[in-house]
Amino acid sequence: TRGNLRGIHGPVTRLLKVPREYAVALETALGAAMQNVVVDSEDAAKAAIRLLKQRDSGRATFLPLTTVRGTIIDARDVQNMPGFVGVASTLCHCDEQYAGIRDSLLGRTIVAEDLDRAAEIARRIRFRYRVVSLDGQIVNSFTGGSAARNSGLLSRSAEIARIRADAQMLAQAANETLERHKATQQEVLQAMAELENAKAVLAQHREDEIRFK
Repeated sequence: TRGNLRGIHGPVTRLLKVPREYAVALETALGAAMQNVVVDSEDAAKAAIRLLKQRDSGRATFLPLTTVRGTIIDARDVQNMPGFVGVASTLCHCDEQYAGIRDSLLGRTIVAEDLDRAAEIARRIRFRYRVVSLDGQIVNSFTGGSAARNSGLLSRSAEIARIRADAQMLAQAANETLERHKATQQEVLQAMAELENAKAVLAQHREDEIRFK
């Protein structure tokens, strides 16, 4: 679809950069919205919908950059409570152009350390906003399960980013080791050349000493 349309930026999961420790919580907070597709405008969304219908390719939800706006809740009354981690939209990163999308999806969700702390915070705010624990439990509806074990797209994205960073560090270390090895080899070759030269000079001195005796 993307190859035949303009103005398609991609699904939400590709546009948000989420630290590993928050991946499960934010994945739970996003739910099905993870696969929503960000587009330039309403016209781009309409064109994509028409193409999906023509190809009988199923359904998708599109988020136009020109119309989707979000706000971040004021969490000052709970930010000092035990277990408060932060408002979900502040725990991930994205390009500035996607800030409105991010805030619309995550700006009204609070993340807490665990279920007990999440429940306390939810009661404090009188259940006005969703509260999600780091292991993926939603307090307002007490949704639970194995989210932490069944890591999804955001978790895998964070893990891939970590593996790539580790691979880059290992590659750099390998290059540095190779350079040091080359330098050591060069030093050994130079030392051997100097040794051979010293042997030649010594041999010459011995010949001179014999000749002048």
